[in-house]
Amino acid sequence: MINRFLDPYDAGNTNVLGDLGSLATYLNEGRLTFIGPEDLSEVALRSSWRVTEEEDSGKIVGMVALSPNHAPRGFFGLIADMVVRPEYRRKGIAGKLLDDIVKEAKRQRMRWLCAMINPDQEAAKLFLKKGFVPDANGGLRLDISSP
Repeated sequence: MINRFLDPYDAGNTNVLGDLGSLATYLNEGRLTFIGPEDLSEVALRSSWRVTEEEDSGKIVGMVALSPNHAPRGFFGLIADMVVRPEYRRKGIAGKLLDDIVKEAKRQRMRWLCAMINPDQEAAKLFLKKGFVPDANGGLRLDISSP
């Protein structure tokens, strides 16, 4: 498996667009999602999207997004759209994606990360294992730097 960040050039690759669309379908509870080139170009410029691809086929099997945000208390990141294809789950892919996004957030000098995931959800176990804690907004939070 290869982990990499998406970039605006991926917007011209129909295989990448199709793979992201099918992964987004899982996020939307089975509702088919279409991601167009303009959508991906815009998102790639504003956010950091980490994907995991099969080495031989280039098929994207997992993804996670990190969106930068500013608040009165500092610069932080929102983790969104984390998903791994069902047939690739329980192989460490999500953990590696999350580790890479935390590293990227530190590189960008973000103060904390938020994940809008209910701490009672099954997927929250990974975030809790990686040091996230429940926050006052009903999601999870990881402090990654001092003020």
